[in-house]
Amino acid sequence: MTEQLAPAEAAPGARNRHRLRLIRAAILSRLCRHVLTIERYRTLADTARRRLEKLGYDNIGVMFGDGLISRPAPGISTASS
Repeated sequence: MTEQLAPAEAAPGARNRHRLRLIRAAILSRLCRHVLTIERYRTLADTARRRLEKLGYDNIGVMFGDGLISRPAPGISTASS
């Protein structure tokens, strides 16, 4: 569903994918009780936590790790690219 939000001209860089994940997480946070986004790079995870906290998104969790290995608990929606 949220894949449709990605601009056609979006560059495939890590920072752009990171921004899209945060946008998707923000949208899903209005539809779900809790959202978990997983970042592969610690700096992006830390930035995401600070940014989401500053914007008041208290139901979005940010996890640092490999999303293929670290699977969230059942019933938790995730925003990934």
